[in-house]
Amino acid sequence: MSLMLGVGVLAACAANPPPSASSPSPAAISCARVRPAACVGAPPTHALDVRPILERRCFACHANDGPATESHDFSRPETVLAQHDDIAEEVASCSMPPPKSPPLTESEAATLLRWVACGARAQ
Repeated sequence: MSLMLGVGVLAACAANPPPSASSPSPAAISCARVRPAACVGAPPTHALDVRPILERRCFACHANDGPATESHDFSRPETVLAQHDDIAEEVASCSMPPPKSPPLTESEAATLLRWVACGARAQ
């Protein structure tokens, strides 16, 4: 009987963890993207595959007069190339786009992560 009670308490605690300042957001909890270890298939290109995603999903903050443009101007290909590992980490951890924005689709995320795995080339 006490085993059943213990299991019930554990299940209740797991379902309702105490709030914490460092608790991840619900989007981050459901995110389970894995960075590819190797390039598989034809590599995505910056111009045809990556830039359109960045324009749709990132340029509002990371280009033009956006709040993050000064340190991360994604309208400049050289910036994107230089920061490709950071971009992949943000995409894999679902940290970007921020919670107030719609999340990347799995297809968009996979394209960005595969581009980095394939060497993040400008062509």
